[in-house]
Amino acid sequence: MKLSVLLYVLIFLISANLAVIKVFVDLKDYNQFTVYFFDVGQGDAILIKTPYLQNIIIDAGPSAQVLFDKLTKNIPFWMKRIDLFLATHPEYDHIGGVKAVFDDYKVLNVLHSGLKKETKIFEIFTEYITKAKNVFIAQKGTKVILDSNKTNYFKILWPKENLNNVFVKNTNDYSIVFLARLSSKKFLFTADISSKIEKELIKEDIKSDILKVPHHGSKFSSSSEFLDKVSPYFGVIMAGKDDIYNHPHQETLKRLEERNIKVLRTDLMGDIVFRF
Repeated sequence: MKLSVLLYVLIFLISANLAVIKVFVDLKDYNQFTVYFFDVGQGDAILIKTPYLQNIIIDAGPSAQVLFDKLTKNIPFWMKRIDLFLATHPEYDHIGGVKAVFDDYKVLNVLHSGLKKETKIFEIFTEYITKAKNVFIAQKGTKVILDSNKTNYFKILWPKENLNNVFVKNTNDYSIVFLARLSSKKFLFTADISSKIEKELIKEDIKSDILKVPHHGSKFSSSSEFLDKVSPYFGVIMAGKDDIYNHPHQETLKRLEERNIKVLRTDLMGDIVFRF
């Protein structure tokens, strides 16, 4: 099959200097979204493949080798391109595998929180993302457009301000949170936020079909009010087996169960994949 691919990367600025990132590829005979929640132990690493032949990575897990194995298995060998690498916040279990992303793929766009952290892995992360064609700082109002009709997109809900080069004590609560509209489904990606930030988010329209359960199922996240507002059918928990933080916590699992939310766990099920 002969593939004819035309990649557009068009950057627009809207009010308040917020970026709308437009990355879309026109390719026939490729007609589904696939969302992989990878089992990388205690950490987050997510791959989204789109009908426009895009590869989007959300976080990079704690291990470059583990992430490399996952990407090699799920991205065609002839496609050495990542259209967007979104790093939610600069903690080791979310950026530890950054080397695997940049050593083996051409990264076109990076979207990250802008937060600074005095760690070795953050130094490596900072070094690698400069290799991308474009680097953006996320804040509320930023939108990532995936197709020419603007029907599929990521909408950034948090943080509410530009945090470029800012040090904060708790980077988890300044994680990038975004709503993804993919075909007829809505995903809410929440990184490692706590219930404190959930109180801010419930002011928004966050109803979704699939919830990436905050902070690996911590008892300090997934409040009752938040779960009621999101009202998902599936809740995906990304956690490692027998991790020292006791994730996911029984209190969180109980709140999910009380709302008949179907729980999918990487520590019990391995990779979790949605296709539609």
